[in-house]
Parts: sequence; C-alpha cells; structure tokens
Amino acid sequence: MMAENFNWRDFAIGVGVGWATAYVLYAMRDALGDARRGVGQRLERAQAYATLSAEGRFIREFTREAQLSHLAGERIPLHKIAIEPRFIPPARFAEPPDDDIRRDVFRVVPRLPDLPYLAQPYNVETVTLDDLYHGPGAYALLGAPGSGRSTALVLTGMVALGEIRFAPPEDKVTARLRAEEDQLDPAQRAERLKRRLTIEQEAFDQARQRIARHRPAHGQSPAGRHGVDPV
Repeated sequence: MMAENFNWRDFAIGVGVGWATAYVLYAMRDALGDARRGVGQRLERAQAYATLSAEGRFIREFTREAQLSHLAGERIPLHKIAIEPRFIPPARFAEPPDDDIRRDVFRVVPRLPDLPYLAQPYNVETVTLDDLYHGPGAYALLGAPGSGRSTALVLTGMVALGEIRFAPPEDKVTARLRAEEDQLDPAQRAERLKRRLTIEQEAFDQARQRIARHRPAHGQSPAGRHGVDPV
C-alpha cells in the first residue's frame, strides 16, 4: 500500500533541495562564522558596557554620599575642607637584642590604641592614608567615638578612587638645605653631595651587617644559635 503512494518526483525534489541547502550552507560557512563571532563580540561589548556603567554609577553614588557625609555636607563638599588624617602605627614586635644603642626616644610615650590623642603632643611616627593604601596587610582603625574614624574611612575610599589627593607636607629642613646648597659654588656642592652619599652608604652597610648578625646559620635555628638546643 505504501509503495503505491510513493512519489518519486517529490522524493527527488526533496533530495535536491536538501543537497542544495547543504551546499549553500557549506559555501557560506565563513560568512556564517564571521556573523556568529560578530554577534558574540557585540554581546561581550554589551556586557562590558553594562558592567562599566554599574561600576560608574556606584562610584558616582559613593562619591556623592562621601562628599555629604559630614555635618556641613549640604553647604560644602568634604574634599574642600578635609585635612589628611594621621594614624599611629602599632607597636613593633619584640626583636632580638642588639649591640647598638636604642635611639627610639618615643618608647616612653603611652601607646593606647583606644586613646590615640594621648600621643598628640609628641612628635611620634605617624602613617598617612597613602601609606595605608599601598602598605601590606590589614589594619584595625581604633579610636574613641567622635575621633574621626568614619571620616578617615570615607577619605580612604576617595583616595583609592582618585577623587581626592593630599599634597605631602612641606619639608622645611630639606627646603633649607636646598637653599643653602644653591648658594654654594659647584665644588662645594659636589663635596657635600659626596659626603651625603658616603653617609648613606655607611648606613646601608651597618644595616646589612645587623641583618647578617641576626640571620641564623645554615641548618641551625635561631634558638640553637643562642645556646638552646633545637628540637
């Protein structure tokens, strides 16, 4: 029954159309591949644009909120009145005894993390926002309520985004030395530069010797070097 209904003409037309379609697709394989790659690239660009737009909106919103985050935010932006905060670094870990004289005169200054203003009258070592941003590790920002921790965090974010820059303080000692050097003749200026380089090299050599003294010998722990048998 099926053989009587079989139409050879329709069968031949179907086979011919299939072969023609396959040939056309084969001949257009390069164009179709380029079109597919073009669509993929457009999708990637659209995704990148959406991501950048989201990041840009977030940065703009964060900057706007940061500029208004102080008491007079409705009248003046934060970056126009902000003063770079200074941070007191944590105390250093215990170090092996050294033959050199300890010259840290600020060791008697109280270092209470929750009360940093106690060290304010003294010229102790401080850390800037740039030092925190480029420094290694993680930090805990401590201080009493109202000491400016929130403002310091906001300024840190603005510095990281490049929205604000604090000019380094003027070094009056260096400026005075340069003014004195400008008044010297070339021979005296060269002599002073040579002396300065010599002092720097001596300081580097002393630091290198100090590190070599504290470095344990090969195959021996620091405890064994100080007279205690290593485990």
